[in-house]
Amino acid sequence: MEEDTPAVLSLKREHNYWLKEDPHGFQACPTCNVNGSLNWKVWRCAVPGLKETPWEGGIYQLLLVFNEQYPNCPPKCVFDPTLFHPNVYPWGTLGVSPQSEGKPISIEQFLLDIQQLLSSPDINVPSQRVAHELFANDRVEYDKRVRLQASERALK
Repeated sequence: MEEDTPAVLSLKREHNYWLKEDPHGFQACPTCNVNGSLNWKVWRCAVPGLKETPWEGGIYQLLLVFNEQYPNCPPKCVFDPTLFHPNVYPWGTLGVSPQSEGKPISIEQFLLDIQQLLSSPDINVPSQRVAHELFANDRVEYDKRVRLQASERALK
């Protein structure tokens, strides 16, 4: 059984919040261990694309991996499946954190920041060469690819 460390206690409180509030369009829940118990340090989440952007309509699946410094240290974020995005490495890991370490953050705020980052990449942190080059030099083609990706990830 996982020890109730301060990070795990914080994650349990956030889980209770999600069960009560159910933020519209977003999903977040801890994953399960092989024995069926909840793994409080790895969450499966989904972020909807921001309205009135090429990302609209898509639901973007990701894993959040928390360490013992949470909530003062943001979780590691891995998109599964990976995304065409300037700040997402080809293997799915987010190459930039939308929050700085040392500033407490909730899962809800982190996912809202991810949603914003999807449509407003940090051009100074290129993690995926083709996506970065298209975003910087050919926004029409970049937006076309993002809209296609959004349609492939829309709820059916």
